Amino acid sequence: MEELLTLIGDGQPSSAVILAVLAVGLGKILEKFLNKHHVKFEESMVLRKQCRDDIDILRAELGKFRIEVDEWREKYWEQINKNSNLQTNINSLQFQVETLRAEVSHYEQTLNTKLSAKVTEFFQLGDSE
Repeated sequence: MEELLTLIGDGQPSSAVILAVLAVGLGKILEKFLNKHHVKFEESMVLRKQCRDDIDILRAELGKFRIEVDEWREKYWEQINKNSNLQTNINSLQFQVETLRAEVSHYEQTLNTKLSAKVTEFFQLGDSE
C-alpha cells in the first residue's frame, strides 16, 4: 500500500486521501452524467412510444373521417341527381302548363266567338219577329 501511495503522490497519506476523494468525486460526476444520459434516453423512448401511439390513434380517426367524407360525398351526389331530376320534371310540367294555357286561351277565344255569334243570332231572330 505504501508503494501505491508513493507512486500516487509524494508519499504522504494526505495526498493519497485527496487523490482518492478526487477519484471518487470524478467517478460520481461521471456516473451522474452517464445516468443522466440514460434517463434522457429512456425519457425519449417513452416520448417516442407516446408519439407513435398518438399517431396510430390519429390515423384511425383519419380513416373514420375519410369514410364519413365518402358517405357524405355519396349523399351529396345523390341529392344533386335528385335535384336535377326534379328540375327536369319541373321544366316539363311548366311546359305542359304553358301548352294547356295556350289551348285554354284558344278554346276561350273560339267559345267567345261562337257564343257571340249565337247571341247575335238570337237577338236578330228576336228583332225579326
